[in-house]
Amino acid sequence: MSWHQKYLETLAEGVQYLWNTGHFADATILVGNKRFRCHRAVLAAMSPHFDVTFNTGMRDNPDGVLTLLNIDVTTFDSILSFMYTGKDVVCAENAESLLRAATTLQIRGMITRCEEYLMDNLGQHNSISMWKLGRTHGCEDLEERAWPLILDNFVTLSQTEDFCVELEVEELATIIKSDHLVVPNEELVCEAVFKWLAYDPDNRNMHLASLIEHLRLPLVSPEYLLNIRWVLVVLTGGSTQAKPTDVICFSFRQNKWFTLAPLPYDPGVEFAACTYANNIYLSGGSRKWPKLFKYNSESNDWRECEQMAQGRSRHGMIAGE
Repeated sequence: MSWHQKYLETLAEGVQYLWNTGHFADATILVGNKRFRCHRAVLAAMSPHFDVTFNTGMRDNPDGVLTLLNIDVTTFDSILSFMYTGKDVVCAENAESLLRAATTLQIRGMITRCEEYLMDNLGQHNSISMWKLGRTHGCEDLEERAWPLILDNFVTLSQTEDFCVELEVEELATIIKSDHLVVPNEELVCEAVFKWLAYDPDNRNMHLASLIEHLRLPLVSPEYLLNIRWVLVVLTGGSTQAKPTDVICFSFRQNKWFTLAPLPYDPGVEFAACTYANNIYLSGGSRKWPKLFKYNSESNDWRECEQMAQGRSRHGMIAGE
């Protein structure tokens, strides 16, 4: 053993002795209903969070008691054991809770150890939760390791409850828009999105439009489209069969007609329309209107956009990126 290794061993033994005996403890950490007697120097050396807190935050704690919220007693006891002894306290039961606490307290060594442990135990079954955990807590290696497992096993994962429970709308969008998503056909991606929406329709149906943007609908068969939630929207304009401003739609899934918000003006029969991101755009008309309107499917209303430089009639419209 070199002199430097002996020095480190002696220092570690001394720090552990202070923890075991409580000698010279100058701080009390309150977690739940338990008080931990600690040493500011040790905690500050291991955690920038404690360093800043002891330098500034203790002004509001004249009694020297620091209360930690959102950390349970067992977790904090393991954290102190790690900081005072360097022992490996990470296991299957506490890896995630220790990572969350270590991130909050900025204990770099424990963050690294937790991330290593979680990557060693990463698999298809927990890839979604580990990807989310890595993204949330800045563990880039864990995030990057879990990501291809999600893309490669998307079809299987989309059938699990974790898929519906754990994913937020932004996370689901990130997955389905990836060019590296491995699926035999786009219909399965659509089914996964619909399943996620149906899990909590009251709070999730509002996200349908934003998710449809990322579906590759040109790859979906026409037969499939006719049997899902799509609708046919009819803009009548100057038709003699109905009011010029009527907007009606037919739901193939429900086999039923509905009425939507009426057009803001009668465009005649020479207007143009197109869809983009589940919304409808209407321009021009028989009188060469310079108008451009957008139908918002979420709020069921028409909103005027900036007028065109010139009026249009007998023209076409397409939507592009």
